[in-house]
Amino acid sequence: MQKKVAISEGLTGLDDFFHQRGYTVVPPDEADNSVALVISGATHDFTGVQERALKVPVVNAEGKTPEEIFSQVERISKIAGAGAPPTFAEVGAQRAGANPPGV
Repeated sequence: MQKKVAISEGLTGLDDFFHQRGYTVVPPDEADNSVALVISGATHDFTGVQERALKVPVVNAEGKTPEEIFSQVERISKIAGAGAPPTFAEVGAQRAGANPPGV
């Protein structure tokens, strides 16, 4: 299965960079089916829908080279391949030494 990454508008050349490395690049509104959403850092409403809950990690591209961004997305992809990352509730419960309800 081919990997997908969502990239915000304004990140010139980054889509080609990911295409050359085997990724399918999709718009931010299709981020839920992607490895990650890459944003410019200056973007506030990157999906076009306010208060939208994202189901993927967000990578801030501000001040990073394409190689650094790609490396971060690849790390996320490998983690996701090992299973879903823990939710905030699960992380909080682990820190508190307890399991959250239903886990």
